[in-house]
Amino acid sequence: MNKKLGKALDKANKENIPNVIIIGEDEVRNNRITIKNMDSGEERIESFRFDNK
Repeated sequence: MNKKLGKALDKANKENIPNVIIIGEDEVRNNRITIKNMDSGEERIESFRFDNK
């Protein structure tokens, strides 16, 4: 995990945001998104089609 993502997750946690969606290079390359529950720490991966125009 890179430093920017870690800081963004820390900020979401401090602001009591219940879920975050992570879209990075790997997710775009593999047509997926990662949804993280900030309370439990559980992550799930969902398929998603990105339009790369």
